[in-house]
Amino acid sequence: MNPWLVMYSRLQSFKLRGSGSAKFVVRDLWKHDLCHYNHIIIFGVDSMMPPLHSKLIREMTRDCNVIACRFPLPCKPSHMIGEGLDTVWLYKHSDIVQHSTT
Repeated sequence: MNPWLVMYSRLQSFKLRGSGSAKFVVRDLWKHDLCHYNHIIIFGVDSMMPPLHSKLIREMTRDCNVIACRFPLPCKPSHMIGEGLDTVWLYKHSDIVQHSTT
């Protein structure tokens, strides 16, 4: 919910691609429905990842991808790059939902 980071992200997106296709919003994650997004990037804290996983199970669409920075969700990702604090995890819908049934 940091408007300065959102503004910076908008500026960087415009500078790198010159396109308005990316949308950056300031919202309370826990009150906002995530079903309208194809890509979700989360830079959160470790303690929020299990409740976020539950929210994603309920709200993400089949074509949605989730990128988690710094801390992983409690399920196996499709792809992972980096190491330590610079690790980034990619989750597809099947990664998120599959974990909920095991």
